Order: sequence, then structure tokens, then C-alpha cells
Amino acid sequence: MSNLGVQFANIMVEFERDTREMPVDVPDSFVAVSKTPPKYPPPPERRVSANSSLTSSSHSHSSSLLPTPQQSMRIQKYSEDLKKRNKKNEDLFRQSLRNSIQIR
Repeated sequence: MSNLGVQFANIMVEFERDTREMPVDVPDSFVAVSKTPPKYPPPPERRVSANSSLTSSSHSHSSSLLPTPQQSMRIQKYSEDLKKRNKKNEDLFRQSLRNSIQIR
């Protein structure tokens, strides 16, 4: 029976201070650290403006930027291209449904 106790002592070392069990192969320089949940930064401060609506301090200057005429044209062309592409995809899908054997 004493041999069993010696084998167990070789496998695990019990620390008396905090009664935690640690494997024997842990180096002497190892310092056990308990895990804690991460600490997130506080949310950005919001301030109340004169008309009593909540606004972010970084949002106030970004809304004053307007696209240049060139950018406006590019945006308009891009949106038209998207509409054409979506219409083409819808037509293709509708046509494939009509030609489907399963629906007939």
C-alpha cells in the first residue's frame, strides 16, 4: 500500500498554500496564473447636443463630406450597372424555372 502512495506522489504534487494539484514535469520557475475574462475598453462617450439628440463626437465632421461631381457620376453608373446585373440574373432565374422539368 505504501508503494501506491509513492507512485501517486510521483505523478502529482500538491501545493499546501492553495491546495492545487500540478504535474511533476512543471519547471520550478513556473508561476500559476488564474484566468480572468478579457477587459474591454469602455464604449466611446456620447454627448447630448443642443437639439437633445445623441451624437458621437467623431461622427459630426464626417457627415459634412459630399461626393464630388465625378464621384457622383461613378456612383450613379455603378448603381445602374447593379440594377442591370440584378435584372439579368432575375430573368435568367425566371427562365430556368420556366424551362425546369420538375415544374411541368
